[in-house]
Amino acid sequence: MKHHIREMKIEDYEKIDAFWKSYKGLNIDDSDSYENVKMYLKRNKKLCYIAVAGDTIIRTIKCGQDGRRGYMHHLAVDGKFRKRGIGKELINRSLKSLKEQGISKCNTFVLDANQAAIDFWQHQGWKRLDYNYRTLQIDIWSVMELSSKPPSGLVLSPSTMLRTGLSKWGLGRVNTINE
Repeated sequence: MKHHIREMKIEDYEKIDAFWKSYKGLNIDDSDSYENVKMYLKRNKKLCYIAVAGDTIIRTIKCGQDGRRGYMHHLAVDGKFRKRGIGKELINRSLKSLKEQGISKCNTFVLDANQAAIDFWQHQGWKRLDYNYRTLQIDIWSVMELSSKPPSGLVLSPSTMLRTGLSKWGLGRVNTINE
């Protein structure tokens, strides 16, 4: 089946979300909610792409940049469409756009347990960087003083709501997602 590649749009979200959730090896969390992906796409124009066969999404790449470095996430492919160069084509489109935006380095994140993905990226010329540090992360809502109402449109999981105390305003004030 023939495919075409185009820029990811928020109107694709429902299909993209279902595709990501069905894909083994991707880490999907609150940052992949509708509102967060909408904000991400707005900030990272011409960096995120999907490959479509008919009206079925067969591959995705989510790419962004912070002004000095690019970051690739969620390179996923429908198993029936592997070994056709589609992943490489998506990566190259994102890299070309990063270069046009003045970005000269790019990182990707792969789960340690996903050896097939590690092999794929290394086959594409990416080098594994072993650091003498660990990546640490904080849930900003868990450390902020919660004296004011959270922003409208904020999308959090129920466990984040409970952990951060945001549930004290009631679930009606914040959009939630199922875990």
